[in-house]
Amino acid sequence: ASFPRVGAVVARQQLAETVARIPLLERPLVVHADGGVGKTVFMNSVAASLAPTHEVVLFDCFGMGQYRAPGDARHLPRRGLVHIANDLACRGLCDPLLPTTDNGDDIIRAFRVRLNQAAETVRRARSDRQLVLLLDAIDNADEHARERREDSFPRLLLESIGLGGPIPGVQIVVSARSHRRHSATGGVACEELALSTFTPAETAEFLRPRVKKLTE
Repeated sequence: ASFPRVGAVVARQQLAETVARIPLLERPLVVHADGGVGKTVFMNSVAASLAPTHEVVLFDCFGMGQYRAPGDARHLPRRGLVHIANDLACRGLCDPLLPTTDNGDDIIRAFRVRLNQAAETVRRARSDRQLVLLLDAIDNADEHARERREDSFPRLLLESIGLGGPIPGVQIVVSARSHRRHSATGGVACEELALSTFTPAETAEFLRPRVKKLTE
């Protein structure tokens, strides 16, 4: 992950409602807005808010532009899914996942097994605790994959959930630009949250520590 440093973060008015909504999801949730509205900061705020009560993984599909760098390939299933599975394995929640194949279908099947293991392990500690996967900027992963005629792991994962069924105890939240969200999700039925631009009150809160002698 290479998330930008943004200084003091404004607690968006949509945050509390979204955090309460995620554990109750019956389908993946797509957070969408135009570029520059604050999707990445919002996803980080969601992760921080859920972490005390749920097991959270936040994956950065953009990486400050590094997703396009030769050798990065974080959009590929053998990179992204293997990374997430082994992150969970390092927390003691599931078996490791070795990248022994480039076949997306095989990796997805193995990844779903790891998610099941992790969700069951999480529930042993507390029955209402869930595993939450937050995938930021999946439209960048999809766009790059299409240019290279490769698979995007977020789209494959969402298609697997949409066609193969949800995994008990696992919630998936993704973010994308509004006009690219349907392509990035592969048209899978998802719940949606349109992230609003800053309200006047949020704008004032954002500017107050950054602008001297702030006026109305």
